[in-house]
Amino acid sequence: ALARQVVELSGASSSFENVIPAFVEQAKSLFLPTNPDLGRQFNEVGDQLKAEFQPRVNELIQGIAIAYAQRFTVDELRRIQAFYQSADGQKLVRTIPSIMEETFGRSQQWSQIVTRDIVARFREEFAKRGIRL
Repeated sequence: ALARQVVELSGASSSFENVIPAFVEQAKSLFLPTNPDLGRQFNEVGDQLKAEFQPRVNELIQGIAIAYAQRFTVDELRRIQAFYQSADGQKLVRTIPSIMEETFGRSQQWSQIVTRDIVARFREEFAKRGIRL
């Protein structure tokens, strides 16, 4: 229970609020191209399935809580809980989504540059061997 509270205080549980709607939309996109005339019905069923499957997010949150409980002692979890309840902890929870978004963008850009550089080096090394890629 303490581990689950830590997960909730950390903001991790709220980050999964849109997972089920995204999965439903993804599933709808599998069917809509071949059944475009059923768009309204897919929306209706999609709304029904979102409500039906949303409680299953608790399964994921419980799994995360178990992972916390396995890795931290009760005393450690209490200190983590206290941190998340502090002003600094609350600021971290509010700020993490924007940091993650920025980090994602930067990591995509970085990976493209590094991949480009690796491809260039492959070409250079194979050129030294008389092989043109």
